[in-house]
Amino acid sequence: MLGISAVKVSQSLTRPLVILWLSAFALSVTTALLWAYHFYVPHNLYFAAYALGATATLTIPMLALTYRADWKIGALLTPYQIWVIVATTLAFGYAARN
Repeated sequence: MLGISAVKVSQSLTRPLVILWLSAFALSVTTALLWAYHFYVPHNLYFAAYALGATATLTIPMLALTYRADWKIGALLTPYQIWVIVATTLAFGYAARN
């Protein structure tokens, strides 16, 4: 769905907004990879939770810009945003209990 969103954003929005969307996407992927590494390798659970929180934060402008490009694709991307937020709360809960 993110690929479809990227295509629609690049076709519908201005160049600065496309760059903003792509930058938020690249940074969200980076923070998601940081979460995976710190969760599974050194088991630095709080750092992993904060990385996932950054991912959730970075996907908000992506979602807003996707809605601006096409509300239907934005609506289809909304469950991903919800999932990332839920995963963040679970990550902090897991870190607090371990």
